[in-house]
Amino acid sequence: MNKLLIARRMLERGSIFVHVNPFLNPFECQLPLKLKGNRHVVLHVGFEMPKPIPDLFFNDLGFGGTLSFTGQPFYVWVPWETVTALGDENGIGYAWEGFEEPAQAALPDNVVSLDEFRKRKAAK
Repeated sequence: MNKLLIARRMLERGSIFVHVNPFLNPFECQLPLKLKGNRHVVLHVGFEMPKPIPDLFFNDLGFGGTLSFTGQPFYVWVPWETVTALGDENGIGYAWEGFEEPAQAALPDNVVSLDEFRKRKAAK
């Protein structure tokens, strides 16, 4: 499956969550230093975000743009080989080889794992 095509289709419906493993290409993946040591980084991107990302772009090699990390701008470049999953705000997405869902304990209070989201949705 072509990650670029999937990302573009998902972005037509809104913002997406991009799951990145910087260890898969540490020399080209540009993330803030505090995130580069993590094997699972989730970036929330889109063309109509509350805080706009005017330089956001996607191409055959990956995607880039200036994102905000704790209020500080940082230009990221994410090669497609480091993207392990793409998801939308409804919990629908795609995962590729190398994707490891983060431990539930590591997630912030306002974020649940995809499995937990599906369990809650099925219980309704």
